[in-house]
Amino acid sequence: MNLTDLREVMGLTVAQVAEELGVPKQDVLDSEETGSTYLLQPFIAAFPINPAIMTDPDIDPFLDSYVQNTVRERAEEWRASQGLSLERMAAALEMEPAQLTELERSGKITRALGVKIEKTVGMNRKWLMYGDGRNKGICILKPEKEGRRRRGEGETEESASTRYAPNREAGLRVKEARKEAGVSRDELAQMAGVSVSRIAQIESGYIKPEKAEALIRLMRPQMTGKDWGLQVREARKNAGLKLKEAAELAGVAPGTLAAMECGHISVSRAKEMIAMMQKTVKLPENEETFSKEAGLRIREERKNAGMTQKELGVILRVPESAVGRMELGNVTEKRAEEIIRRIHGAPRHSGGLGRRVKKTTQVLLGREIREARENAGLSQKQVGDLVGFPQSRISLIEKGQVDEATRSEILQAIADEMVRREEAKDEAETIEA
Repeated sequence: MNLTDLREVMGLTVAQVAEELGVPKQDVLDSEETGSTYLLQPFIAAFPINPAIMTDPDIDPFLDSYVQNTVRERAEEWRASQGLSLERMAAALEMEPAQLTELERSGKITRALGVKIEKTVGMNRKWLMYGDGRNKGICILKPEKEGRRRRGEGETEESASTRYAPNREAGLRVKEARKEAGVSRDELAQMAGVSVSRIAQIESGYIKPEKAEALIRLMRPQMTGKDWGLQVREARKNAGLKLKEAAELAGVAPGTLAAMECGHISVSRAKEMIAMMQKTVKLPENEETFSKEAGLRIREERKNAGMTQKELGVILRVPESAVGRMELGNVTEKRAEEIIRRIHGAPRHSGGLGRRVKKTTQVLLGREIREARENAGLSQKQVGDLVGFPQSRISLIEKGQVDEATRSEILQAIADEMVRREEAKDEAETIEA
């Protein structure tokens, strides 16, 4: 068995293998494409694979301890064996039970989350992620007191909800400090470097007291800078800029700008920021106005070219959300014409961007091959037999790893096969007649 066969039988993606082995994703793709075995030994060491597969490819490739079931089933089995409830485990991981359930159901347990679960709860991450049953792990959480595992007759719904959010008071202190500082959840999330949903969980009580105090200190403005921070925020809103847009304009991270607006800013820096934002309000006399029609033209040309907003964003070197705003009309006529030229394959300059444009073009070529194959009713293996490629190579080609010459060769082979089938069909009908 080669690396591709082992990975597919275990149901692993290329990204999961690359993350576990600590190598770039492209290395795994190259190894599978060329048939190289240099990653095979690390793969066998990292996953429940029998080392004897290296010398005898016909034996069972998996260890006896390999468990072929889902992540959710393994997690439920382990919790049942350890007497641990889902709610208790979620509280220890500082997340809501529904969020943990969804992660287990989808199987989207990253290596970082697996390490956190192992350190916090004690469940071995390889058992959870890959079904490696050699070491399932032992629960390291303190057992719950008897009578607190279920809601009793005299226990109210509110008191039951606080069992798994024991630091509700700490969450309320964070919420009050945020409102006092005039900071939204979105801004606090950017300041702390976490998601907005995580801030909501924190304010519900899913946080340790010491971490709550750290968040409160982060929002507590300097006495001399609070008023200046508010003036910076007011200047930004008057300029019609979002936090991220203003941060890009100032050359700082969004979280840094949010902290500045909370008061963590010097007087000179505040004056500089205010002057800069006031200038963005005044447009030059020859500046063109935004045009909704220009945005609609961009959307139409993009769809005709078979591009997604994300692919166009790669070409333009802007976020996908920026492409969406342009298509809604946040773009000038001049800028729209330039974008339309770029959609049709006219890059502004070469270098690193040219490489991205080439990659996007390859994705379109791969889609064309896939559509031609599906219209002809051929499988990837059948197309591979026509041109002398393995099925894995055809799969990579359809994902975008193809050049113009290979694409022409494959399309011609598909067309010849369709002609051959039509001739065979006509010949069979003639014989029957």
